Amino acid sequence: MIKTESFQAIKQVDPNMIKKNGKDKEVQDGWTGHIIPFELVQNSLLKEQSDALNEKNSRLSEISSEYDEILESFNEDDKESDVVNEDKSAFVSKEVKKMAKNIRKDLKKGITYEEESLELKIVQVDDLYNTEKQLKAQIKKESELLVKATKKTIENLSDEQAYELLELKWITPLVSELTKLTNEEFNKLTDRIKILSEKYSTTYFDLEKEIKETEHSLSEMIDDLVGSEYDMKALKAFQNLLDGE
Repeated sequence: MIKTESFQAIKQVDPNMIKKNGKDKEVQDGWTGHIIPFELVQNSLLKEQSDALNEKNSRLSEISSEYDEILESFNEDDKESDVVNEDKSAFVSKEVKKMAKNIRKDLKKGITYEEESLELKIVQVDDLYNTEKQLKAQIKKESELLVKATKKTIENLSDEQAYELLELKWITPLVSELTKLTNEEFNKLTDRIKILSEKYSTTYFDLEKEIKETEHSLSEMIDDLVGSEYDMKALKAFQNLLDGE
């Protein structure tokens, strides 16, 4: 593409066209890099702005888990409250907000509740709702700003920055994969050596020593045996064989 469309193609962005609601007609949904991916630019040249947005998204995911943890801490009576849905799997936001509003009024009046009480848990859930709402609004706004900043950054890349991004897109991943291949081969060799080492952990010298000790022990045991004249002659011959005579 760079060869046929010129070096300027690196600094080009295209409308990101998607099919909406299962229709054949495509509509624009933001922008996409003609050659350089938006994500690559965001993780390198706009890292601070991108990291801040990622932190907010991470916090949003944590809130979802915190809802579950609070709900799991409810006893059976608490789960019969209107703030929990019928199948006891989630909170009813409308009921939570209504109950939290009344509880906050009581708290202002000086009424106190036990630390693990239903009331304080409801206030905690309501606080999470408010935080979640603020985060979603911030994420939407910052996502739009990041897309605009990325588009502008790509369109205004210096030649040096363009080459650096091409290296990050093609060369760096290639070197990384080649390194992985090398490491895999070393790991395979290590595993094979380990198997051989375990297979021959008992040396030939050890085996010979063990055989000699067993033969000697068996020879001594023959001395304690009794039998007929022919049996004893046979045992004596076997004993001489064990003793190497």
